[in-house]
Amino acid sequence: MARRHRPALDGVRGLAVAAVVAYHLGYLRGGYLGVDVFFVLSGYLITGLVLVEVEQRGQINVRAFWGRRIRRLVPAVLVMVTAVVAVALALGWPEAERRALAIDATATLTWWANWRQAGGASYWASGESLFRHAWSLSIEEQFYLAWPLVILALAVAARRRTWPLSTVLGIAAAVGAASSAAWLTVLSHRLGDADLSRAYVGTDTRVLAPLAGCALACWMARRDRSRDRRAVQVVGGLVGTAILVAMMVVVDVSDPAMYRQGGFIVAALAACLVVRSIAEVDDRAREPVAWLTTRPLTRYLGTRSYGLYLWSWPVQVLIVFRWPEVPGVALAAATIVLSLALAEASGRLVEEPLRRNVGWAAPVRARRPAWAAGALGAVAVVWASVASAAPPPAHERIDTNASAAAALRPAETTTTTTTTTTTAMDDPPASVPDQPAADLRVMVTGDSVAWTVGYYKPSVADFPPGIASVDSRAIIGCGLLAAEGWSFQQGGAGGPFAPAAEACIEQPEAERLGLEGSPDVVVLFPGAWEWGDVRAPDGEVFAARSPELAAVLKDRMMRRIVAAQDVGARFVLVEWSCPGSTVADVRADPAFTRWINQVMADVAAQAIAEYGATVEVLAPTAEVCVDANPVGLPTPAKIEATGDEVHVVSKAGGRWIWHSWLGPGLVAR
Repeated sequence: MARRHRPALDGVRGLAVAAVVAYHLGYLRGGYLGVDVFFVLSGYLITGLVLVEVEQRGQINVRAFWGRRIRRLVPAVLVMVTAVVAVALALGWPEAERRALAIDATATLTWWANWRQAGGASYWASGESLFRHAWSLSIEEQFYLAWPLVILALAVAARRRTWPLSTVLGIAAAVGAASSAAWLTVLSHRLGDADLSRAYVGTDTRVLAPLAGCALACWMARRDRSRDRRAVQVVGGLVGTAILVAMMVVVDVSDPAMYRQGGFIVAALAACLVVRSIAEVDDRAREPVAWLTTRPLTRYLGTRSYGLYLWSWPVQVLIVFRWPEVPGVALAAATIVLSLALAEASGRLVEEPLRRNVGWAAPVRARRPAWAAGALGAVAVVWASVASAAPPPAHERIDTNASAAAALRPAETTTTTTTTTTTAMDDPPASVPDQPAADLRVMVTGDSVAWTVGYYKPSVADFPPGIASVDSRAIIGCGLLAAEGWSFQQGGAGGPFAPAAEACIEQPEAERLGLEGSPDVVVLFPGAWEWGDVRAPDGEVFAARSPELAAVLKDRMMRRIVAAQDVGARFVLVEWSCPGSTVADVRADPAFTRWINQVMADVAAQAIAEYGATVEVLAPTAEVCVDANPVGLPTPAKIEATGDEVHVVSKAGGRWIWHSWLGPGLVAR
C-alpha cells in the first residue's frame, strides 16, 4: 500500500501549496499552515516506504534512501537558487544586500536556512529575503537525514526483542512529537512575542508535524483493517479539513496562541485526520474530502507542489523589487502564472529526468555533467553576489549599545570641540577654527534617523555657515517612548509587539548630558515606527493615528521642549518628509505622514501658548521633497543621500542634508 500511488495525497499537496502561495500574496491569513500539512505528509509517506522496505527486504538501505531524497529535492533547488540569484543581480539587487543574499542562497543549498533565520531578523519582518521560504525545506532535509538513522537503531533494538518495528517506531515517533510539542510550548512562553519566529522556524519545535505523520504511518501499518469503519474516517477527514480551513482563515503566524496554547499541535492532528481519511482512496471516491483531493486540478497542483513552493516566493519578491508599484491583483496573477510555468518546466526538464534517470538523463554521460553544471552554476552566482557586494553602511555595523555609549559622553566633551573627540564613531581629531559667537551649537536627538544625521555630519571645517558644533545624543532604536518600557509592533499590522533594546533606558541620561552643554538649539527627529500601534508597559494598546496615542506622544515631546527651554535652547521638530520607496508599512502611507506632522505642529503651538517656548517645526524644502511636499516624492538628491529610504547612508549624504536643509533651516530661524 505504501508503494502504490495514491492520487488523493497529490490533491492534499496541491491544496496545501495553494494555501501557502495565497498566504505569501496576502490573501489567506493562515495559509502558512499548508507547510504543516506538507510536514505531516512527508513523515507519513517516508515512514510508510521504510516499513515496506523492512517488510520486503528485512533491512533498511539508508544510503539508497538518502540517494532518492537527493535526486528528488536537490536538482530543483540548484536550478532555482542559480536562476533567482542571477536574475536578482541582473535587476540590480542592492549591493549592500548582496552578501546577505549569498549567505541566504548558501544556507538554502546546504539545508540550514531555518537556523540562519532563527538567529537573524524576525521571520515576519524579513519579507525582502528571496529565500525566506527555504526554512521549511531545511527542516525537511534535516528530518530526512536523521530519521532513517533513528529507524535503523530502533530496527536493531526491535529485532533483539522480537518486537514489531512498526510498534517500536510508532511509540518513538509519538514520544518525539509530544516532546517537540512540549518544547514548543515551553520555549514560546520564555520568548517575547517578537521572538516567536525562533519557535516558528526551529527544527526542534517544528519536527512535531513530521513525527506526527510518522506515528500515523506506524499506526496504520499495525491496525486491523477488518475493523475499519469508512464512515469514521470520512467524518474525521471532514473535521480535520474544517479545523484547517478555519485556522487558515483566522490565525495569524505571529499569534502567540499558536505557540503557547497548542495551535500548531491542533493543526498537525487535523492534518493527520485528513491524511488518514484519504490515504487509501482512489480517484473514484465520492466522499467530500476524497472527491476534492482527487480532482484533476488539485492533483496537478500536487504533482508540481514542490516546484511551486520553490519558485512562487522569489518570483513574487523579484516582481515587487522590479515594479514596486504593481497592484496586488496584477502581482498575484503574474506570480501564479510565472510560478506555474517555472514549476512545470522544472518538473519536466529537471526533476523527473534526474529523479528517475529517464529521458535525457538516462545515460550516465549526460547525468554526471548535468549535476556538475548545476553545482558549478550555483557556486558561480553565489561568488558573483559576494564579489559584487558593497560593505554595509557604517551605521548598519553599529548597534544600539555602541550608539548609547557614544551618546553618554560627558557634557564637557560636547561643546564647540565635541566633534573632534576621538571615539569609535567620531571623526579623527582636527583643529577647530574660531567660530563667531552667533554660530549655533546644535544638539540632535531621536532614534536611528537622528543618529545617522549626527553620525554622517560634515567635518568640523565643513560645517554649514552659522553652525558651530553638532552634538549627537541620538541612540539607535530609541525614540520618544523607548526608555519607558513601551513595546512597538514589528513587521506591520498584525505583527508582534517587542520592547526597545535595553540600552534605550539610557536615553534620558544622554539627553540630560547633552543639555548640560548648553546647546543653542535642540533638534528632534521623531522615529515614525513608534507612531504605529504601540503597547504601554501596563499592556494597553494605543492604535496608530488615534487621539490617545497622539496625546501620549505630545506629552513626551512637550517634556523635551520644556527641558530645552530650561537651559535656554530653542527646540526644533523635524517633519517626517517624503519617505523613499523602500520604506515599509504605515510609514509609507501619506495619511500617516500627515498625521505625524500635524501632531508635531499641534504640540509646537501648545508649547508656545502654554510655556512661551521657542519651538518650531522644520518643514522640507524643494531640495528635499518635490514641490516641498512632505507626502510627495523625494528629490533625486535626497534619494541618493538616504538610499531611497529615511536614514542618511553616507558622509556625502550627511553633508548634503546639513548644507542643503538642516543647516540653513536652523540658522534662518
